[in-house]
Amino acid sequence: MKRSILRSSLLSGIMALLFALPVFNVWRTGTLTEITKPYLGEYECVRAELDGQDMLKEYTFIRLELKMDNEFTLTFKDKEGEMRQEKGEYQYDEKMQTITMRLDSFRFIKRKFPLTKGVLTIEMPIGGKNAVLQFEQS
Repeated sequence: MKRSILRSSLLSGIMALLFALPVFNVWRTGTLTEITKPYLGEYECVRAELDGQDMLKEYTFIRLELKMDNEFTLTFKDKEGEMRQEKGEYQYDEKMQTITMRLDSFRFIKRKFPLTKGVLTIEMPIGGKNAVLQFEQS
């Protein structure tokens, strides 16, 4: 009995110290999404169109991974078996529920896209045609 009271007291003391430290202020003042960052992880492309034409059928897969360090990796493999990878940086805006992305190979181009409820929709012109990519979190 004394042992369990001692353990409880010790645990309570450690928790009180942790919450008193300024480093852990995000636990007290942050929102749940700031702490857990649910947007992180891998997304699978479920829609890829160029001027209304389905381009997804030409690829085995298209995946996007949002990493903890504000970097992303776009990996895709075409039907011929050639796999490519692009990397870049992103910034997530929780209030606007948008993600701003920039590819490493095109550092001067920065675009903002909606990311809501685990679905990222990318719409942009490519060569005078409208491209739409939709990724869902897996």
